[in-house]
Amino acid sequence: MPLQPGTLRVRLEFAKDIKDCDFFGRQDPYVRLRVGDQLRRSKVCKNGGTRPVWDETFEFVILHENTVDMELMDADKASRDDVIGRCAVSISKAREHGRDSVHAPVISGK
Repeated sequence: MPLQPGTLRVRLEFAKDIKDCDFFGRQDPYVRLRVGDQLRRSKVCKNGGTRPVWDETFEFVILHENTVDMELMDADKASRDDVIGRCAVSISKAREHGRDSVHAPVISGK
């Protein structure tokens, strides 16, 4: 049976013990989320260091997509933003049961 289209709400809560990309001070992490060709971006967690907290919710329209791809970034003013790491979350359980809660391991960006 094919899965029905709908709206996916993704709640981005926090990250812990992520890689620190800054030599001086504390890093300013944010997350870029992608479902298919839809992109969203979290707010920057100023001085979030290795344990940033966002507590944000994003909505995506899903048709056939089954993955939320996330890229953790460190916002830098003087240079390009650094990739902290990446992760992907399957949304098949959420589509099947109506909801799911996942702790996604982050793979280092370097």
